[in-house]
Amino acid sequence: MDKGEVVCLDNFDPYYSPQAKRKNIEPLIEHPDFKLVEGSILDIELLGRVFADVDYVFHNAAQAGVRSVKMKQPPVQ
Repeated sequence: MDKGEVVCLDNFDPYYSPQAKRKNIEPLIEHPDFKLVEGSILDIELLGRVFADVDYVFHNAAQAGVRSVKMKQPPVQ
């Protein structure tokens, strides 16, 4: 099995320190199998380009610290 390439997509939202996130990936930036794409998961065209030849996606996108969101439970069918 090939090792493959890792693509990191991040919008570097200021809600969570962009400097801290950049520091977290600093050791990976120069690795030949690592690619950083700065953009939003809401950008459908970007996602199409980024994931065109991707076999697996590990989705870790989240808004850290969000606790005030209230959702209605969907009706049971």
